Amino acid sequence: MHNQIIFNSDHIYPFLHIISAILFISVQLCVILRYKEINKEDFKEICTLFRKYQRGFLLFLIFCASTGMIISIGKEKFLDPMVEAVIYTKILLSFVLFIVFIFTYYKMKIFKENISNDIEARENSIIVFRYLLPLNLVLSIILVYLGVVISEF
Repeated sequence: MHNQIIFNSDHIYPFLHIISAILFISVQLCVILRYKEINKEDFKEICTLFRKYQRGFLLFLIFCASTGMIISIGKEKFLDPMVEAVIYTKILLSFVLFIVFIFTYYKMKIFKENISNDIEARENSIIVFRYLLPLNLVLSIILVYLGVVISEF
């Protein structure tokens, strides 16, 4: 009984991975819901909201990916072809998620450059907050589902 380790990596890393996935999705959901509440004419507030999203997205994406890689090191269950297919799907969806994030960043850069042009700035903010961020949220939820599928093998 005295030789038991209370905190070992087999328990800590999955816990950190789950927490980072929850926070990753929460950041995206909060930004989408917050955009619905703010004044769409206040471009400064929109820029601040996107900066918060940008920091949270990158922080939790990196943390979630790194804990996922640490968890997968040395596991024989990842040699199964079905699990391997799910892993490749997760990698592909992660790549798409990151590409959409880069496109979102590009659209917000155009938004900041065209703040003086009301119509163009509003169009870019609508594209980002009504289409691209919800797309990233859906992709993130699918990635979490695939993570649950892998853990069940």
